[in-house]
Amino acid sequence: MRNGKSWRKSRPDYPGGVIGIYDNRNKTADRFTIVMEPFDFEGRFYFPTLHTSETPGSPYSVTSYTEYDYRPTRVKGEVVINWKELPQQVQDYVNRSLKEE
Repeated sequence: MRNGKSWRKSRPDYPGGVIGIYDNRNKTADRFTIVMEPFDFEGRFYFPTLHTSETPGSPYSVTSYTEYDYRPTRVKGEVVINWKELPQQVQDYVNRSLKEE
């Protein structure tokens, strides 16, 4: 919970700080989209979002970080997945990212 507001998670098994996980089933190199709880900056909420392949941090992976001024939702071709469906490397990367906030 940030700024006294509770954000609805797409799945109840997500760890604190994560509100959405989407999988495009290998349609692009950045297969997974992980949406974090937003932060307030000058009265506007921004949603930190991680886009990554199955092996974030490796030399052959694709990983990018974006902040949206709206809550990203799944797009055509993506499915909402549970936390345990993420590869362990992605879970570890997200957990490290959450600790760095």
